[in-house]
Amino acid sequence: MRYKNVRIESLDYTLPETVVTSLSLEERVAPIYEKMNLSYGRFEMMTGIRERRSPDDDTSPSQGSTKAAEKAIARRESIKQTSNVCSIPQYVVTSSSQQRLT
Repeated sequence: MRYKNVRIESLDYTLPETVVTSLSLEERVAPIYEKMNLSYGRFEMMTGIRERRSPDDDTSPSQGSTKAAEKAIARRESIKQTSNVCSIPQYVVTSSSQQRLT
């Protein structure tokens, strides 16, 4: 299918609340670091990752997608209130579903 005159009016995201830092991972392997005489900061230096985030066990991917969609819709509505732009029905596509706006 081909679409014409398509645009993204709003985009948003959510981050899971559970944070695991590279430093906390290194603290878990501290005995190995001590035996090998290694300094802290290697995980971040080698991977470039300072922190990792993961959802709680009882949180589904669709719940995160829904929160992001709600934020995007709210942002879109605030933009519509400040402009005189006429729009046609739009869709928000999340990772797990497609929801029609307006």
